[in-house]
Amino acid sequence: MFFKNHNFIELNSSIQYILGKINAHFNSAVTITYIKQLCLFQLISINNLLIQFVESESKQITKLQRQLNRLEYLTINPLQLTVLNFGSRKLPSHLWQTIRHEAQQELETVTYVRRCEAEIFKSSQGAVQRALTEITKAHDFDKEIKALINIIVLLESDRIVAGSSFNLLGMIYLRSKRTWQQYCEDIVHECAHQYIFHIAATDTLCRNKPHERYPSPLRQDLRPIMGTFHAVFVITRIILFYRVLLEIGSELDCQTKIDFYTPRFFEGYDIIMHHAKLTKKGCQIMTQCHTAIVSPA
Repeated sequence: MFFKNHNFIELNSSIQYILGKINAHFNSAVTITYIKQLCLFQLISINNLLIQFVESESKQITKLQRQLNRLEYLTINPLQLTVLNFGSRKLPSHLWQTIRHEAQQELETVTYVRRCEAEIFKSSQGAVQRALTEITKAHDFDKEIKALINIIVLLESDRIVAGSSFNLLGMIYLRSKRTWQQYCEDIVHECAHQYIFHIAATDTLCRNKPHERYPSPLRQDLRPIMGTFHAVFVITRIILFYRVLLEIGSELDCQTKIDFYTPRFFEGYDIIMHHAKLTKKGCQIMTQCHTAIVSPA
């Protein structure tokens, strides 16, 4: 999988070459000079457009051109993290439906997901920026977030606190009206999910059957074993984050958080060790998590 950095220049050249061939085949001009650098999230969206174009009965290059030209989010700098309101016109409308669908798949009792009112968005955006500033104290976590997350979406919902999805790589969404302290953990939490999503693109990590269900340390309902795998990794990252800030100093109540999450780590780790059919990579990740918790450097 590709990460959000300058290595995209070569990949962009490949995209321009492919679209150049489309130009030649259809004898029409498609201008994509505005594509300078792309994050994975943006590439996936372009890829979806190209798939729709190839599968459509009427392959009109002008229609593809109009669709590409409407992708305002291509102007978003992929090397900077952007905070957007749910429903922003800077993103294609189908993505908002994707977030709703993913949320309802994860939490069946979700009844609404909607745009934040202007003042709520402004204050929540400020809290997110304050959280990101705090996270910069934990340098490795800051670098990881900048590498994996391109867009943070703020929304209003009755059940969603925070979320991300393999289908929305590079994007996380957060509920509005939370404190900057809560956003610190939310962002670290969702970034950990993004990390595993990228690895899972080339390695299944767990070979258990999809219908198998097991306990999870962060949920009351039974989950697929991959959900428990995610939980153990996420908890590990959260504990390490608070350990770093505890050592260097922070306004966050780091020790209370460490005390809360540590037994939950061992609960989840035991479930994985007893029930997960791990791949070599999955076993390696769990071993690294266990070592990080029980034998901190």
